[in-house]
Amino acid sequence: MEINRPTSTTTRLDDTFRTETKPRQIVKTTFSIPIELHRRLKYYALTRDVAMNDLVCEWIEQNTGDIPA
Repeated sequence: MEINRPTSTTTRLDDTFRTETKPRQIVKTTFSIPIELHRRLKYYALTRDVAMNDLVCEWIEQNTGDIPA
């Protein structure tokens, strides 16, 4: 006879409110920009403690939101 370990209320609540989401598919992209723009982007990201990739993704989302994918 196997005795199951009781689950805590917290565990049951966490399971109740957890939503299953599909992970975003990621595509690696290479593009060329002038070195001065790269430096500015890098400095901007560094001073705001954010990844350059996140800034580029944010810009794309803000500027192409109404275009179907």
